[in-house]
This record gives sequence, structure tokens and C-alpha cells, in this order.
Amino acid sequence: MIGAPPGDRQEARDSSLRRDAVSFWNGEASAYDASRERDWSFRDQLRAVIAAIPRGGARLLEIGCGAGHALSAFSHAMPAWTCGCDLSLDVLRAARHRTRARDDDRAWALVQADCVRLPFADRSFDLVTAITVLEFVDRPGDVLREMARTCRGRVFLGALNRLLYERSDETRFATFFYAVYDDHSRLLSYCNAGAPPPVVIHPDATLVRLQRGGALIGVSRDTHYTDGILKLGLGDLVVSYTDGFIDQENRSGEYFGETKLIAFFKSNRDLPLDHLLEKLYDTVLGFGSGAIKDDMTAVALRMLP
Repeated sequence: MIGAPPGDRQEARDSSLRRDAVSFWNGEASAYDASRERDWSFRDQLRAVIAAIPRGGARLLEIGCGAGHALSAFSHAMPAWTCGCDLSLDVLRAARHRTRARDDDRAWALVQADCVRLPFADRSFDLVTAITVLEFVDRPGDVLREMARTCRGRVFLGALNRLLYERSDETRFATFFYAVYDDHSRLLSYCNAGAPPPVVIHPDATLVRLQRGGALIGVSRDTHYTDGILKLGLGDLVVSYTDGFIDQENRSGEYFGETKLIAFFKSNRDLPLDHLLEKLYDTVLGFGSGAIKDDMTAVALRMLP
């Protein structure tokens, strides 16, 4: 039988999809460029990113840089190296023209790249932005993973809330929690959009809830979000969980609730993490007599010396 191996066929399909995407963007480059000039919400997002840029020696990556409106603003606003990547050569040419005209003495670069397969090493950038790309990709989760992989500082997402608001009816929304941890500085940067607040339990049993962020995603088109930053210390336990744990009910209709959940974390905080999570599931399932009311997902990490 003549034919490509499964891996080669998948690669061929991926290559075909990338060619289609490049063709689409090359055809839409001028319209895309013009739309940025009229988009005031886009300008508000630029100001928010610039305010978050770390000063002094920072490296910034803009994924889906398009015709360079944001890249030029970033380069002009900060004495740092900025890099823009996009799949379309046409919009990258426009970005080069714009950035050179305004910031010829600044350090910047443009790279043709697929946002789900970035050609950069892990932890290459202090700030990674995706202002106008998530609404155009089929696999936004892959983009988020690449952002986290290449970032050693903070991540800025510009369109996730607007994307869900515009593509769903008024009864549909989502919770969202996103975090990036820098092992060098021990800083945890995060944003919480309506999710049950993850908890940080210190060795002395005091607790911090990771609440900074904003409303549920998809409720309002123009919701603004803020990020939180927390420096973790040795022995800190961080647990993020979905609301299936606190919404679990027993036969009397009583909820497991946050109070019981926090008490569980405090009394079992010294267990190995795999044992901690296994005991958590057993405890909550036992509370509900083995029945599962909603999905239950938890992620835990502990700061070691």
C-alpha cells in the first residue's frame, strides 16, 4: 500500500492548515491593519500592557503582532528588546515598516511563526502578550501553553473575555484561572475570572486566597481584569480547585463547602502531594456517598528548599 505514515499524514494536514491560514492572513492584511486604527478598546489594552511592563532589561514577546501597532507602542514605551511574531508575511512587512519608521533606534525583531509552535526556548521572555490572536485560533489552549512555556514573568491576554461574549448566548459564561510561576524569583503571577479562589497555605497555617482578577468570562464585553502577584515562601502549599469540590452534597443536602475544604488542606498540608490529592478526592466522594455532582479537578504545588 502506498501512502504516508500516520505521523507524516498529520504533519501534511498541519502544513496544509498553516498554508491556508497564511493565505487568509495575507489576503486580509490591509483590512486587519486598518481595523486597529479604529479600535479604541485595543488602545486601552495597549495602555494596560505598557503599565505592566517590567522596567530595565525586559524582553517582551507579542504573539500575533499583526501590522505592528502594539509592537511599535511597546518598543517606543520601554528600553527593552521586543519581538513580534505572526503567521502572515504581509502583516509582518507592514509591522517592519511601521516599527522602523517610529523606532529605528530601538531593539526589536519580527519572526514568522505559528502561535501554537513558537520557535523560542523556555522562559525566554519577561512578558508575553496575546492581545488579538485568541479569537482567530482553533486551539486557544495550545496558545496558552506556549505562552506559559516561553514566559518567565507575566502573561497578558487581551481577547478571551470578548471572544466568549461575542460567540455565545447570554446564558453561557465561564470561569477562568491562569497563573505563571517564576522559579527564579518565586513570584506567582495570576488572574482569576470568577473561579473559586485558589489558596496559599503558609507553614504557620495562615492563608491567602488568590482572588484578584475580575468577573466571569463572557458576562460583559468590556469587563476589565487585573492580575495579582504573590511571592511564595519555603513550605507554602498552593491548591487550585474547581467548584465541584465545594458544591458536593451529602444525602441531607448539605454542601461540602469552602470551610470544610480549607480545614482539609490545613490538616493534611504535610502529606506528599499525590497522597494529598488522593485523600481529597476520597474525602469529598465519601461525603457525597460516592455520587459526583460536578467535575472535580485540583492542582497542588509545594515550595521546596
